Amino acid sequence: MTEIEKRDHERYAIELQTKLTVLPDADGQSPWQTITLETKNISSSGAFFEHDQLLDKGALLDIDLSLPFLRNEGGIEKNSTIRIKGEVVRMAPDGVAVRFVGQYQFIAK
Repeated sequence: MTEIEKRDHERYAIELQTKLTVLPDADGQSPWQTITLETKNISSSGAFFEHDQLLDKGALLDIDLSLPFLRNEGGIEKNSTIRIKGEVVRMAPDGVAVRFVGQYQFIAK
C-alpha cells in the first residue's frame, strides 16, 4: 500500500501562494520570520509545501493560503485568503508536510 492510499483525505496537486510563520517554541525562539512559498499539494487536513529549510517536527505555524479568486466586499474586490494554524508532521528532501489544526477563517486583503 502506498503512502497516498493510507491517507484519509484526498490530496489535490494545487499550487497556492502561501505565507508561513513559525510560531515561537517554549523558549521563545523561532528559526525564521514569515516566508512566502507554494503548496505542492493540499487536502482538507493538511498540505505539502516545497521548502528547503529544515523545520522541527511538531513546530507550530501560522499559515495564510492565497486563493485564486477575488472577494467583493462593499464594491471593492479583495484577494481571498484562508488563515489557519498548522503543525509540521514530516520533513522530506523537497519540502515539509503540515497538518492543519484548529479552525480556519476566510479573510480579504
